[in-house]
Amino acid sequence: MQRFRVGLAAAFAWRRPGIWRSEEGQDLLEYGLLMALIAVLAIGAVASLGDTINTVFWQTIAANF
Repeated sequence: MQRFRVGLAAAFAWRRPGIWRSEEGQDLLEYGLLMALIAVLAIGAVASLGDTINTVFWQTIAANF
């Protein structure tokens, strides 16, 4: 059975020479991971900045009442 698989793979490999070394999916995965990392960092930055702004404004409002 193993010999048949190797023979079948060799038979179809001539149609598309780069089939075993295609890196298109790898590039897409890298871009997806990079975008996920940027999204996590952006959410963290917005949350931190939002807490800081909220604290500053509420302290100013509370001091005036």
